[in-house]
Amino acid sequence: MNNAESIEDLNGISFVTMLLDRFNAVNYQTHSDIPVETKKSTLQDLVTRYDNLGSDENCNAVLQKLLDKRPSDGYARSQATTDALDTALTEVVEDETTLETFIKGLTLDVKEDFEGLDLTLDTKIEEISGTGRMADLFTKMSELGEGYSVKSIQGIEDYNMVNVKAAIVNLMMAEGRTTLEDLDNVTISIDVVYCYGVAEQTATYKFSFDISKLKSGNGEAEG
Repeated sequence: MNNAESIEDLNGISFVTMLLDRFNAVNYQTHSDIPVETKKSTLQDLVTRYDNLGSDENCNAVLQKLLDKRPSDGYARSQATTDALDTALTEVVEDETTLETFIKGLTLDVKEDFEGLDLTLDTKIEEISGTGRMADLFTKMSELGEGYSVKSIQGIEDYNMVNVKAAIVNLMMAEGRTTLEDLDNVTISIDVVYCYGVAEQTATYKFSFDISKLKSGNGEAEG
């Protein structure tokens, strides 16, 4: 553990599983004044929590924290190492839980009706400067609470308005759509990767288009 220079060198939490194997094989009852059964239970709990992290990214985040928390002269004893692992597991799970709660609070189903925009049914999709609800979404992503950030929008990490608009326009123009009239009852999905601490989760926004107001503006019956 103290000689590891990268998370790959740690080989997961093999340092814990080896300790657990050793305690499972001993005949004595206590170790450092702690019952062996307690030691085994504690180590097994760490293994279970690590196995339940759910993704390689989370596992790697825990291992990186172990390296980051390592004192300059190394962990003094195995207990210090397992204590650090316990703390790292708690921090990663808390980040995941916090981000999951945040995403659950988002409005992911959005209807775009182009209300208040100077657009018509025959407006070319590629010519629009942005749509109201999508522009609102981009603004909200620039005003996230402390600790939250956006890693990417539709796979774009350099998510300035120009790049994002181009990606969204491409989605709107899929399957041969060219004008706003072609968007009637169409739904597109936009993936946004949010971050909190070491946690990353994808929220998928569903934008559905309702052109009834544009039809009304072109002299057609609304509905």
